[in-house]
Amino acid sequence: MSQPPVAHSILRLADLAGPKASDLVTLDYEDRFLRRKMLLGTGGTRFLVDLPETVSLNHGDCFVLDDGSLIQVCAASETLCAIRGKDLVRLAWHIGNRHTPCQIETTRDRKSTRLNSSHVIVSR
Repeated sequence: MSQPPVAHSILRLADLAGPKASDLVTLDYEDRFLRRKMLLGTGGTRFLVDLPETVSLNHGDCFVLDDGSLIQVCAASETLCAIRGKDLVRLAWHIGNRHTPCQIETTRDRKSTRLNSSHVIVSR
């Protein structure tokens, strides 16, 4: 059995020009933090990610395989919850204590925080 191609580097979306990706890999937020892992693209490309250090990948970034081909990263659709409340200090403590990634936004009438659905946070 032949060895799968290896990605030793990434190309950020902002730096992408020219050749298009030959395949696509869909990863959720947690899976987009990686250094070494075997992945399978939606088009069937099996490849090994072997980066010098852990990186955070964004939607549109590409893995550069050892043969020069690109595999583009697609951010998976994830269930989010919106949190609103009067006790923002308590909410902030629970979110920060669990190192939960969140997006704080101001809407027309109120402030809210969007984050991955977590039964621990939602139940607080």
